[in-house]
Amino acid sequence: MRQLAFILMVLTLVGAVNSVNPGFKMRLTKKGVDYVNDIAQTAIDTQLQKLDLPDQSGVKGSMSWSLTNIQRTGLSLPKSSMTFDPVKGGLTWALSNFGLDLSTNWWLSYKKGWLKGSDSGSVDVGVKRFSVSITAGLEADSQRRPSISIKSCSSSIGSIQTKFHGSIAFVLNIFKGIVEKKVKQLINDQVCELLTYLIDQAVQENLREKEVTFEIDDTLVVDFRLLAPVTFAPDYMESQHKGEVYWREEQREILPPPAPISEWTDNSRMLYLWLTEYSANTLLYATFRRGHFKYHLTHMDLFPDYSSLLDTTCDPGPCIGSLIPQIGQAYRDSNVEIRIMATTAPQVKITSDGLTLNLIGDLDLYADTADGTAVYLLTLSLSLTLTVNVSVRNQRLIGNITNHNFSVSLVKSEVGTIDVDQIQQMLEVTVNQFVITYLNELGSEGLEIPLVSEVLFQNSVLTLSNGVVVIGTDVIYHHG
Repeated sequence: MRQLAFILMVLTLVGAVNSVNPGFKMRLTKKGVDYVNDIAQTAIDTQLQKLDLPDQSGVKGSMSWSLTNIQRTGLSLPKSSMTFDPVKGGLTWALSNFGLDLSTNWWLSYKKGWLKGSDSGSVDVGVKRFSVSITAGLEADSQRRPSISIKSCSSSIGSIQTKFHGSIAFVLNIFKGIVEKKVKQLINDQVCELLTYLIDQAVQENLREKEVTFEIDDTLVVDFRLLAPVTFAPDYMESQHKGEVYWREEQREILPPPAPISEWTDNSRMLYLWLTEYSANTLLYATFRRGHFKYHLTHMDLFPDYSSLLDTTCDPGPCIGSLIPQIGQAYRDSNVEIRIMATTAPQVKITSDGLTLNLIGDLDLYADTADGTAVYLLTLSLSLTLTVNVSVRNQRLIGNITNHNFSVSLVKSEVGTIDVDQIQQMLEVTVNQFVITYLNELGSEGLEIPLVSEVLFQNSVLTLSNGVVVIGTDVIYHHG
């Protein structure tokens, strides 16, 4: 039942709040719901084999009756199917061609004219071609968490046959209709109650435990609350989510709302996810506001073959003391420290041609003297553009920098005139050895895609479009 609760929960990550453009969007296709149905088939087969029918009794006119010790003697499992219902705005789960054979004891007390008496015996009941259809409605609660409810449950029986043992003819004629009607009602109630329990209880309880916001490193929060009504089409259902990242202590909208997401017609994978540049930029903006785009670079951070680049005295190899002779003369046998600070929030731009990350900041150079004093030397303005290759691995979004361009200009100098072109050549090595390496290490760790953990991606394909990364994937349910 846990499997069924999980896959139904995936279907209910939808709701209704307002019509703001989403930062994150998710689509489950017909292929996806067919996979869900395969899991549901196994789950419902297991539950139906445990179906327990309680004793029944009643009064009709001058007749009292009961059915006791109802036992299953045969079971023909149903065929399960799931479909999207654009008209009702929900998901319909149908079971068809269900067969059930029962054996039960009956008792009857009656009065017919001057005749009074009672009788008892057993009866065999065969139910053929039973079908049931249940439609689940989808809402959002006060916290914009998905909530599921049952809209309707209806059933039909192709035929029902009874064979009585131990009855006189006129009693059989009276009682046969009662038994058949009661068995129909009983099976309908029990199966609808079972389906309702699986959806309204097991799934709903799981949903209540799911958070709609997720923390990153105990400082940042990803807001995954529902934004818009679920969209149902004949071949997919789609949900829209806020997809904003903010500082935990500063929960407010910090950027203009995201742009609309372009229409998408390919439904060949089970699941599609839209990750917008808006989400990435809110993450960058939130971390920038808290001063996280600051780096102090010393010769200790460089690879050994390049560690002399930040020396003021060149022995051997090139060093900053030869590129800026004033520094080499004034601060012999010292090291230069580079302090990098973003002056505006970095920004991600996604187009069909690729993903770029733009950073603008200042580079302050300080000389670390023998007495431990850091002496300010100069400030350069830096503009850096990174071209990033994006891929999917193990449910994580992976980034790798494939190209970069940067330029520098002099803002202020305490050491006189300098050759900016030569400084840029030195910084090219520094950017390659430190900045790019560091960012690629972060990118290789990846960012977890906000989805339930029991899903494994398979046959994933990633597409870049204007303002959005689209991930199309098949999925495998995995627990444990």
